[in-house]
Amino acid sequence: MADFVCGTITARYLYNAEHDAVELALLPAARLGDAVERREKDYIHPWLSRYVKMQTSSEPWPDSIVQVALRGEEHSPMFSFGHSMRNGETTRALGLRGQTVSETDDALTVTTVLATPAGLVATHTLTWRKALPGLLCETSVANEGGAPVVLEHVSSFSLHHLTPFAADDAPGRLRLHRFRSAWALEGRHEDLLLEDHHLERTWSSLSNIMRFGQVGSMPVRGFFPFAAVEDREAGVIWGAQLAWHGSWQIEALRAGDPLTLAGSLADYDFGQWSKTLRPGERFAAPAAILGCATGGIDELSQQLVATQEVFTHDEPESEADMPILFNEFCSTWGNPTHDIMVDTARRLQGTGTRYLVIDDGWAERPGDEFQVNGDWMLDRKRFPEGMKACADELRALGYVPGIWYEFEVATRGSQAYEQTDHQLKRHGQVIKVGKRHFWDLRDPWTRDYLREKVTQFLKDNNLGYMKVDYNDTFGVGADVESDAAAGLGEGNRQQLVAVQDFFAEIRREIPELVFECCSSGGHRLVPNLVGLTSMSSFSDAHEPPEIPIIAAALHRLVPARKNQIWVVIRPDDDRQRLAYSFAAAFLGRMTVSGDVAEMTREQFAFLKHAQAFYISVSHIIRDGYSRLQDEHLGKSFRHPRGWQALVRESTDGGECLIVAHAFEEASPELAIDLPAGEWSVAGTLADSPVKIAGNQCLLTLPGDFHGEVIRLKRT
Repeated sequence: MADFVCGTITARYLYNAEHDAVELALLPAARLGDAVERREKDYIHPWLSRYVKMQTSSEPWPDSIVQVALRGEEHSPMFSFGHSMRNGETTRALGLRGQTVSETDDALTVTTVLATPAGLVATHTLTWRKALPGLLCETSVANEGGAPVVLEHVSSFSLHHLTPFAADDAPGRLRLHRFRSAWALEGRHEDLLLEDHHLERTWSSLSNIMRFGQVGSMPVRGFFPFAAVEDREAGVIWGAQLAWHGSWQIEALRAGDPLTLAGSLADYDFGQWSKTLRPGERFAAPAAILGCATGGIDELSQQLVATQEVFTHDEPESEADMPILFNEFCSTWGNPTHDIMVDTARRLQGTGTRYLVIDDGWAERPGDEFQVNGDWMLDRKRFPEGMKACADELRALGYVPGIWYEFEVATRGSQAYEQTDHQLKRHGQVIKVGKRHFWDLRDPWTRDYLREKVTQFLKDNNLGYMKVDYNDTFGVGADVESDAAAGLGEGNRQQLVAVQDFFAEIRREIPELVFECCSSGGHRLVPNLVGLTSMSSFSDAHEPPEIPIIAAALHRLVPARKNQIWVVIRPDDDRQRLAYSFAAAFLGRMTVSGDVAEMTREQFAFLKHAQAFYISVSHIIRDGYSRLQDEHLGKSFRHPRGWQALVRESTDGGECLIVAHAFEEASPELAIDLPAGEWSVAGTLADSPVKIAGNQCLLTLPGDFHGEVIRLKRT
C-alpha cells in the first residue's frame, strides 16, 4: 500500500484487497532489500496434503492495524476466544476509508481511517518526531452510527509480519524479550525463544496465543508494559512500550507463519473493561511507542527510551543540571523533625546536594499505625514552628526543600478514612486493601479536598519538591455509575486518567515544582508518568547488593536522568562499601540517605569526591546511549555472582562513562567492551587500576562487591 521512511525505520502499510484490510509492518530502512517473499498462506507440509481443504478453510485473516470488539458480536472461532478478543466480527468489518500524510519540519504523521458499514470509525495515527528515533502509535474509535455500542476491546498497537526476513515460520530464530518486576526486584530481563513460550504455528494455521499483562493500579507489577521480538539470524529486533499506568495487556500470537505483537488496555476478558460509546462519542486508547532496530535488546531499548521524550513536559529550571538529592527516610525511618532537617542541611554544606526531602512522618498520626494518611495535618511536635519555617531555613542554607505525600489514599485511623462517600467502590462497597481506602479522583469534592491539602499546602509552605508515593493497588477497578454497561476495568481507567490529570494540574499550578513519582519504589515506571514527572523512584531497594543490577536494568526502560537511585550511608561503611554504593548512583539520579550525621571524616571526604565527580559527568548520564555487559551474573539478583558494566556513550560520541560492579566470585580483571575508537581515561571514582587495550577497558577491582566509575574521552 505505502512505505514511509521515518529516520532509520520504514513503516510499511499492506492492503489486503480481498478482505479490505490494512496491516502494519516495520523494517529497518537500511534492510528493505533483505525482506523476502512469504510462502503461500495456504502452505501445508506435503505429508499433510490430504488436509488441504481444511487448511484452506482456516486461512488466517489479515491482521488489522486496529482491533475492536463489541459486546454481542461474533468472536473469532477455533479456540481463540478467552485467550484473545482480536479478529472478531467488528474488526473483520473494518474497511479502509482512507489514508492521509502530513509532514512538517519536525514531524511526519500517517493517519489511516477504517470504518464498518454500521458506522464505527477507527483511526490509527503513526507519528515520527524527527528528532527522535522511534514512533508514536495512537488509535481511537468513534461511533458515527445511530445507536450506542459497548466496547470490550480497543487495541493500542498491532505489529504484524514478524519476521519479514524469513519465508517460512522461522523455526528456532525468533526470541521474545520481556521485563519482569517485583517489589524491590524490578527489571529482570527475560529472553526466550518463541518455542520456549510454545508459540509455534500450528499445522493448520489456527491461532496460537500468549497474553500477559497487569490488572490493577500499579502498572509495573509482574511485568513492565514492554515486549520485543528479535530475529537473531537477521540481526533485527522490534518492540513496543505501552504508555499507561492502569490495567494493560500485550499479546503475542501466530496464525500462520508470521508473529503478531499487539498491546492495549486490559480487555473485558482480561481486565473486565467495557464502555458504552454513544452516537457522536469517541474513545482514545492509551498510546504506545514502537521501535525497530538492527542489533539486539540494547539497540531497541535505547530507541524506545529516547522516544519517551514525546511524553516529557517542560521541566523546572532547577532540573537542567540534574541536582543531587538527600532524602531522610533511611535516616529517620519515618520520624523527621525540624531540628533533624536543619542539622542535616548544615552537615551537608559544601557537598553537591541541592534537594532536601522530608519523607513520611511529617503529618500527624492519630492512631498507632506507622502511616495514618489522608488528613495531612502537620505534626507540630515534630515541626513546632510550622513547615514554612523549616522550608525557609533550608532555602536560606541553599537547598530546595521537599516533602512526601501519598495523597491518593486515606488510611485507617484518619478522619479522611471515614469519608466513604468520596472513595472508590466496587459493587457498591468501599474498596478496602489492608488499611487503605482509595479516594475517587473523578469526584469534584475529592479534587477540591486534595487541592487544599496538597497544592495549597505546597504553595503556602515554600516547598519546591514533592515526592508522590503510592503503596498499594485497588485492583481490577471500580463502579461507574454513569454507564450501566461499563465494567470494573472502565472504573480503573477513569480513576487513573483522573490521577494523571491531577498530577498535570499540580504542575500547571506550581511550574517550578520538582515532582517525584514513587510507587513502593518502581511500580509506576511507565512512559506517560515518567514523562509527566521530574524523576521516578527506581526501586525500594535501599541498601541491598542488588541495587546496581536493578538500576542498570532500568536503563532499558527509563531515561537515566529520571531514574532515582538510593545511596544509603552507615557508620561502618568502609571505602569499598562506599565505592559500591556511590557507583550505583551514577546509573541515574543520586539520592543520598542514611546516617550522615555520624559520618567519619573519611566518609564525608568520599561523599564530597563522589558528588563532585557525579556533577562533572552528569551530562553523560542525562544525554547518552547505554549498553549493558555482564559475565556469569547468574539468575539471582539477591545473591549475584560475576560482574556487570554499563557503558554509556555521550550523544556527541566524545565521551564514555563506565559504571562497573564486581559481585561474588568476580574475575580479578574485568574486560569491558568499548565503542569503536581510541579512548583515554579522564577520571575515576575509586582510583582502581584501569588501562585501555584496543577496544576494551581492562579494570582491576580489589575484591568482591566493589564498584568503580570511569570517565573516558576520545583521543
